[in-house]
Amino acid sequence: MDVYQIFYEYHFSGKLPFYDNDNSKLSEEETKMLSDENIFQLVSLMYSEKNVNTDNIIDERKICKAFGEMNVGSKEKEMKSGKKIDNRRLKNFQNIIKNKKNERNKNLVNIEEMPTESEHSSSDDSDDGDDSDDGDGNDGSEITDIDTEETVQRKPIVNKKNKKKESNEICPYEMKFACDTIFTQFHAKRIQSLANILNANVSMDWVRVVASKIKPEKYDNSGFKMLHRHKDKKKENRHIHIYGTVKEFIKQYINATDDNIITFSLYNSEEAIHIQDLKKQLQKFISVSSDETSSLLLLMASCSIGIPTRKMYTPKEFITKWKNCKYKKVNNSNIVCTILKGKVSVDENINGVEYQQLIHNYNKNKQYFLVSENKNKTPLGYFTTQWYSYPDDSDLRNIFTHLNDVIRNCMN
Repeated sequence: MDVYQIFYEYHFSGKLPFYDNDNSKLSEEETKMLSDENIFQLVSLMYSEKNVNTDNIIDERKICKAFGEMNVGSKEKEMKSGKKIDNRRLKNFQNIIKNKKNERNKNLVNIEEMPTESEHSSSDDSDDGDDSDDGDGNDGSEITDIDTEETVQRKPIVNKKNKKKESNEICPYEMKFACDTIFTQFHAKRIQSLANILNANVSMDWVRVVASKIKPEKYDNSGFKMLHRHKDKKKENRHIHIYGTVKEFIKQYINATDDNIITFSLYNSEEAIHIQDLKKQLQKFISVSSDETSSLLLLMASCSIGIPTRKMYTPKEFITKWKNCKYKKVNNSNIVCTILKGKVSVDENINGVEYQQLIHNYNKNKQYFLVSENKNKTPLGYFTTQWYSYPDDSDLRNIFTHLNDVIRNCMN
């Protein structure tokens, strides 16, 4: 079991970690996991969110009493059975956690509550892509909820490697990938920010005047002037405006051609993204011989879509560094170099290409790339902040392959 399995089972199945454990003592594996202060805090928030408290356990409820005792931080309690639980070892974990927090002297890191992708609530945020605003809105507020139809009811489809076809079990890689794809929707503002930087945004006033069709059709079309039915489908599809999710945006980006105009709203704003214009602007940063998905991969890397790099850079920082480095080919090496250059030095004593040297030095200095303190009060917000702000070695070495997997998932 790892943290991705814990969150996967909690988010998709509502399963509390250690909840079905009859034992009053933690197993060796559980003990090791809960000795990590971040996992401990995540599990605590899950129990709190589900209002699970060892004070009111009913006979039929099975719960890991040892964790319950640790969670409420109380002394030994007499349960209904009359049996007392020895939780001295668990109290030691609390002391370890307290000491670790006291040693830290860094700025707090928080994430703004982002709009869900199924909700298009009004937004007055102006995001011009400046370094002070990374499109994630890190102003100290918290992520609270993403229980959209897409993330709750549909589990991501991934390639099952080395699995028997008849098995319905999901492997650790699939659980992690499912967690990665849940958070694609947190990057709507980053995409909007990148479009703004590249002058690919258009006014919604203009869209309402010229759009010939909107999707989904059930969406409120008040204010749109030219939504007429045409026998000629080409005329009807001349300019399609779409309200949708990041997943739908990726799908439309892939399929966009010059035969018509597609504008896109990821959330309520007085600006929309002109997909064809965005595509043309991004193609200026890559080789003319690049395949059709290269500009999308560059967009996804810039906006941290599906990858744990939320605190490493802003879209503006990434695309500016990519341009200054004069990269033209979108591959793992160039993406990693764009992320790490300027943050760690090249270790010339290590044999290998530049990106391997950068990764080596990044691993050596990993203590500088950690969330200093996580104030989110929900499992969702805590998990996102703690495990999706900075990449590990495996994330960096496989970032190109992973981005392609995310694209395939969005196209399903």
